[in-house]
Amino acid sequence: MHPRTLLGALPLIALVLLVIIRCGRRGLRIGVLEGYMIWGCTVFLLTELLSLFRLLTFPVVATVWTVTVAGLVCWLIRPSNVRYRHVLSRILTLARANKIVAIFLTVILGVTLVIALSAPPNNWDSMTTYMTRVANWIQNRHVGHYPAYHDSQAISPPLASHMILHLQILAGGDRLANLIQWASMVGVLFGVGAITKELGGSDAAAGVAVLFVATIPMGILQATSTQTDYAASLWTVIFVYYLLRNLRSPGALNYIPEGVALGLAALTKYTALFVALPFAMWQAFTALREQRFRAVGGGLIVAAILLALNAPHMARNVSRYGHPLASGKSMSSNKNERFGPDVTLSNLLRNTSLHLATVKSANRVVVNAINKAHDLLGLDAAMTGTSVMDEFGITSFNTHEDTTGNLLHLVLIVIALVAAGAIGSIRMDARRIGYALSLVAGVLVFCSYLKWSPWKGRLHLPWFVLFGPLVALVVDRLSKRWVRTALSMVLVAGAVPWLIFNASRPLLSVPGLTKGRSVLTAPRIDQYFINRKQLQEQYVAAVEALKQARCRNIALVRGRNGWEYPFWVLAHQKLGDFTIRKPLAANAKDKRHAAKIDAWIYIGSAQRTIKANRRLGRKIHRSPYVRVFLHKTRSAQDKQSTTTAARLPPE
Repeated sequence: MHPRTLLGALPLIALVLLVIIRCGRRGLRIGVLEGYMIWGCTVFLLTELLSLFRLLTFPVVATVWTVTVAGLVCWLIRPSNVRYRHVLSRILTLARANKIVAIFLTVILGVTLVIALSAPPNNWDSMTTYMTRVANWIQNRHVGHYPAYHDSQAISPPLASHMILHLQILAGGDRLANLIQWASMVGVLFGVGAITKELGGSDAAAGVAVLFVATIPMGILQATSTQTDYAASLWTVIFVYYLLRNLRSPGALNYIPEGVALGLAALTKYTALFVALPFAMWQAFTALREQRFRAVGGGLIVAAILLALNAPHMARNVSRYGHPLASGKSMSSNKNERFGPDVTLSNLLRNTSLHLATVKSANRVVVNAINKAHDLLGLDAAMTGTSVMDEFGITSFNTHEDTTGNLLHLVLIVIALVAAGAIGSIRMDARRIGYALSLVAGVLVFCSYLKWSPWKGRLHLPWFVLFGPLVALVVDRLSKRWVRTALSMVLVAGAVPWLIFNASRPLLSVPGLTKGRSVLTAPRIDQYFINRKQLQEQYVAAVEALKQARCRNIALVRGRNGWEYPFWVLAHQKLGDFTIRKPLAANAKDKRHAAKIDAWIYIGSAQRTIKANRRLGRKIHRSPYVRVFLHKTRSAQDKQSTTTAARLPPE
């Protein structure tokens, strides 16, 4: 392993140290959640402060994290700070009480960690948005908005990308980038256990909840990627936990961690707010009824922290797009064009179908049933006003993070909800009822506001995570120990295809299910292109042409969904010192970089605009997806140099 890869782990080491320190003071579960929150706020503050002075460089970032880790180590080894030694014993105690769960969790976390460390980022959103903006930030040395061909690079909440940014600056590459989602999964498991206990569950119930969440297919796949849904789930889970604590024992200071968690959730992914909104309304209603006007202060604390954490990013959005959350184009493409109970029910049916995919014959039955339901509603399942697609359908069984479903977990959730309402022996107190209703309300709000698409299933992850405690409470109330053991085995067995045969990052390769060789044996550069193998040869040849032409200042032009990040990776490997500019981006303020450009590279659909660019010179590479031209002045200079050399007399 390269020494800089070890250096890249400094922020994660700081996270571990913070967790240990807080666990020594606050107990295991609360300590873990507090450690994660402190770390998240630290990353936010460091990123914004260093970005303000354009100091997001290796020497500065390395110094800051080295000092931070050294300070935490000094704090930890103080003679008076001995309580942290009980953390390991508490973990071992929980493991002995839930041996089966502990064994299964160790396997799941171990396998996903190996995959996360072995595979590079390779999902579609990372290639177009998440990893692309990290590469641009590193070049610019700040996280301010830059000219981009995809608005999401700018407007999307940046916290998860900020975390990857620090790892990438320190490691000199993306070998640790997947660990943000993996670490988020670990934090979520502790948070789910804490929620289960807060709702009155036993340690055994907490174990069932944790295993339920650890085996969610979409969660397993995302734990090894650079998506953001598990990171958003982490902060949402922490928010819900502290909200439940506040409902039990209200206090002004208790609202601070709740506000921090909500602020971090919004700074990671806006869809987390769909989950949080019904919970916040439940809390507001309860607090106003019991505390009256004293509850207003708590609400103001949460709102103030939420705004403070998101203010820098929202200010950048307002400056560029005139809106704190999104550009007009992104809002219109995702928001339903009509609203009403029929639209909500339509989207509920279609979103549910994303988790019902099995074999083609069964899929046809599901699609036909949903189409008939839409006929009864007087709607079309493929209506464009509530869908990003012009047709409705579901994919066959797959293990790809963009389209996989959580069928087993959906069935267990439905059974738990029906059992909780129909079986009198299951005690559902006011908090459990409020918790369940808040989750259901969040799903309905999501369906009523956002358009349906076949890729929306990954956005459902926070709800599946938060339903885990409810399922566990029902199982704990109805079943005996052998039933819990059997359920645990069924959950783990059901998770094996996603754990081992990840379509984009397989531990073992299976033709027809996975897209390439095992992450343990496949060349790293091949894995970047595993979802679009036809592009690899074209990108490699394009960068080689730039290298042969000694081009270092490159103008990049791409369509909205053009794969940009692999070009950064190859350029870093082959060109060394280089600069990428985007003078033709719609939001480029400065169009005067032409004199500094050596070459132009056109990716994907952007090739249609080639004729409009009068600054193109000689073509040095052409392929179906990529074309490369020397800049007009550079081409003329090369021609002049060649002519001059030809006129020189021989020695």
